[in-house]
Amino acid sequence: MLALAGVLLLGAEVRRRRETRLQNAVADRVDHARDASRFGLAAAVGWVGATLRVARIRFEASRLLHERDHADEARRGEIDARLAVCMGEVERAVDETRARVAEERLATSSTAIDSPEDTQAEVGDRGFEPRTSALSERRSNQLS
Repeated sequence: MLALAGVLLLGAEVRRRRETRLQNAVADRVDHARDASRFGLAAAVGWVGATLRVARIRFEASRLLHERDHADEARRGEIDARLAVCMGEVERAVDETRARVAEERLATSSTAIDSPEDTQAEVGDRGFEPRTSALSERRSNQLS
């Protein structure tokens, strides 16, 4: 338990400082792990909620089926319509949860941003002209 607390404190300190490449790499991994755990929690909570909703709807459908078995012909049509609504609600609950989980997955997907130090093989004034690879620069110089 003490080791876990130490790792958490180290991760928080590294995320705050970010002075070296190693600290940046560790901080990025810590951020990724936090995002992944948040996604996992959001997905689990979403599916638990959907499961409870579907269970309530299926319980209602089971009750309607039992009622249908003892109903007269005129009442059966009404019960069948209510059963169709229940099945539509089940599909809607699952579809809504899938959409929410997909949104969470997109929100936590990583985006790679290259810092200027990471692109050393490129030349050109940054911000004024398009950057050119070092190989293209050599070819251009040979042609001149």
